[in-house]
Amino acid sequence: MVDDMQLLVYIGSDWAGDPNTKHSTTGYVVYLGNNPILWQSKKQTSDVHLFLAAPLILHCDNLSALALSSNLVFHSRIKHLETDFHFVRERVQRVDIHVQYVPTQEQVVDVLTKGLHSPVFLQHCSNLKLGLPA
Repeated sequence: MVDDMQLLVYIGSDWAGDPNTKHSTTGYVVYLGNNPILWQSKKQTSDVHLFLAAPLILHCDNLSALALSSNLVFHSRIKHLETDFHFVRERVQRVDIHVQYVPTQEQVVDVLTKGLHSPVFLQHCSNLKLGLPA
């Protein structure tokens, strides 16, 4: 049995589930004990509604993705690719985003998405200011 004061959260989303806009829908339910106390389902927007004086710098270690995001010649060949590639390419064209290469060993987000060897794992944890148990 779940403790009466324990908070449990379930969260999920579909991927580009709206056939017209290709926006995703995110939903969550929060339980206090066995009782749902908060829930929401919401279509995700593409913007965070912040004004940036300079373009956002997006670090990427994938040279193919880097080329696709900035080279319009490839556009007719990539219509079958997922929505996120088109979204980024459009933002690069509008100079809202600048895609910049970063070597794989310096790609900090890998600590969240890959199993890394200890030295690289520890370096990325340090870069993210994550405290590690002694």
